[in-house]
Amino acid sequence: ICLCPEGYELGSDPTECGDADECSSGNGGCSQNCTNTVGSYECSCGDGYELYTENGQGGYSIASGETGDVAGDVLHLNHSCIPITCGIPPVIENGEALISSSITKFSYGDPVVYLCNEGYNVDDSSNATQTVYCEASGNWSQPANCSSTTCPSLEDVIANLSTPLVNKPEFQ
Repeated sequence: ICLCPEGYELGSDPTECGDADECSSGNGGCSQNCTNTVGSYECSCGDGYELYTENGQGGYSIASGETGDVAGDVLHLNHSCIPITCGIPPVIENGEALISSSITKFSYGDPVVYLCNEGYNVDDSSNATQTVYCEASGNWSQPANCSSTTCPSLEDVIANLSTPLVNKPEFQ
């Protein structure tokens, strides 16, 4: 009987060992992507995620009673993917991020709504709010500026009326 080293298996010829495709069964235990290599395999993660390689990474901890080394653990080292985290959303002038003080971690895809102060709108729009997202890079999508709201002049309003103003009669 021939025994093969880890990552190899007996082929059609029972005296020769060939590469085992670990990814063909259960995705190799990888939570997202599995790439077979000669004699081994590698797990990888899609955009916005990173491979969990050490306890505490990204604020994630191995569950009590688990080691992280066994398939079936909630977080399996070098197999599980965790979302990329972003820092605290940036502060903007003339507005604020509407977030609870109890939220301390933001992950890929998380939204944060900004509200402009009274008398301000997002850039050149009539909106007082804007939503930004934690991006795959670990950065926030760019928040807009809260600009001072300006009203058009009376002359501009009159010039853009679809029907002309009619003079009111004067009473004597």
